[in-house]
Amino acid sequence: MPAPEEPPPRSTTEPPPRPPKSGLLDKAAHIAAPGTVARLLSYFGNVYQRAYYTTLGVIPEDLQFSVQAMLAESPDAVFLPL
Repeated sequence: MPAPEEPPPRSTTEPPPRPPKSGLLDKAAHIAAPGTVARLLSYFGNVYQRAYYTTLGVIPEDLQFSVQAMLAESPDAVFLPL
């Protein structure tokens, strides 16, 4: 049985191979941690609901919204300027 062939030696002037392209989530993970993003969404949802119900004359604390309700309202708050 013949011995396996060895790969040819790399030249020192050749750059190393590039890693595969990373996706959008990988790039976003380098900027902000998932916990930070969730906390920001919760904050925006809280501010949005507070402003909305205060404009209507309702005290938001009396409505007792859950954290899930705040997160559900956060996309409206984030994309409101668009």
